[in-house]
Amino acid sequence: MPEKILGRYVMVIILAIICFVGGFAAGWMSKPPETQMVQPTLPPIKLGSVAPLTGPFASSGEEMKRGLEMAVEEINARGGILGRQVQLVLRDIEDMSPDKIISAFTDLCAKEKVDFIVYGWTVVYGPQWDICATYGVPVLHVETVKEFDDWIKNHPNDRWLNFMADAPDTYYGIGFAKFLDILIKEGLYQPVNKKIAMMRGEDAYGQRICEVFKNEMLSRGWTVVIDETITFGTVEYTPILTKIRAESPDVIINTDLVSSDLVAFMKQFRENPTKSLFITAFGAAAPEFIELGQDNVEGVIWTTMLGQLRGDPVREAWAENYKKRYGEEPGEDAAFVYDMVMLWATATAVAGTTEPRAVCKQLEKTIYRGNCGTYLFNEWHWAPGYPDTTDDPSLGLPHLFYQIQNRQNVLIYPSPFNVGTFELPPWF
Repeated sequence: MPEKILGRYVMVIILAIICFVGGFAAGWMSKPPETQMVQPTLPPIKLGSVAPLTGPFASSGEEMKRGLEMAVEEINARGGILGRQVQLVLRDIEDMSPDKIISAFTDLCAKEKVDFIVYGWTVVYGPQWDICATYGVPVLHVETVKEFDDWIKNHPNDRWLNFMADAPDTYYGIGFAKFLDILIKEGLYQPVNKKIAMMRGEDAYGQRICEVFKNEMLSRGWTVVIDETITFGTVEYTPILTKIRAESPDVIINTDLVSSDLVAFMKQFRENPTKSLFITAFGAAAPEFIELGQDNVEGVIWTTMLGQLRGDPVREAWAENYKKRYGEEPGEDAAFVYDMVMLWATATAVAGTTEPRAVCKQLEKTIYRGNCGTYLFNEWHWAPGYPDTTDDPSLGLPHLFYQIQNRQNVLIYPSPFNVGTFELPPWF
């Protein structure tokens, strides 16, 4: 790493530590943990959240729940925030249908009157933010969609209360293309026919990632020979696999968010594979992807603009606590939900109040170093990514690429965060 960038990287980490120790600690760690006392007369701070605890996304929902619980319990064990305990109010959004999401957010804001909402992601973008704006309840999430950027720009009077702790999904498609460029440039992979088979997830997130990737690759002289939408819950892939085997594309991209769908595809693909790189997005982040897929998912490449920095001391310390509690490795959903709760807690402690606008004002300028990297919001209230939107690894959340090797998620890109290197998949 160039000396200048390294210097900035170290400086921001120092600033993040100062922010945490001097700010957050001032709010709820000003005394040794064993002497912290919460005044029983003070009401709890109500932190609202939603997660798909049942339904097709339940494995991700369980991870979200664990991340929330760990963060809240750690905060309360140290005396809470501003002398008050944090009370988690969690609602199940089941299959993430619009009616379930609207009902859950209305309940949190109107009935429970929560002070703040932190949640992971859904497949519905907009109604929940409108509800939060109606009731003046701030919200922090990682929906990772362009719809957030549009909402912020179209709601100038309400934008103050809505934050997204990563970048919009358009940068997935851009990042995919950059990653392939690097593999080819470094001689790690050599395409044969520059053909691409696209399997789009049915939601806006899955559709947009593929569309941006398609445009990026067309400009590089590649050809899209298959372009189909995959419905959540698909288990039979014979029709599309017949087309893939006829074309033998260099790259297959699948943006379905359901991990069991991806496993089903890989099992059927591996019965008669083509020499194609298989790349997917966040659907493979769920721990069950490897648990269900086992050897069938060896060699799969998956990416996230917000993921655990495996091998990093901050993440490793947290992961060790997670494993002691739950007996298994943490997934991405647990890591970034935990980070967001701590980010909110830091801003609240430094602000010295739970008053919504004051907390959001502090959140705008807070730098927080968590399990997934450095969180720092831009003027549009989303967190820039490295190297997609900033070339400084200390001021952006790294857009991570993992490859499954020996049934482990190995971080292979970008530098300086990678701990391994790309390997040709075993079916080549």
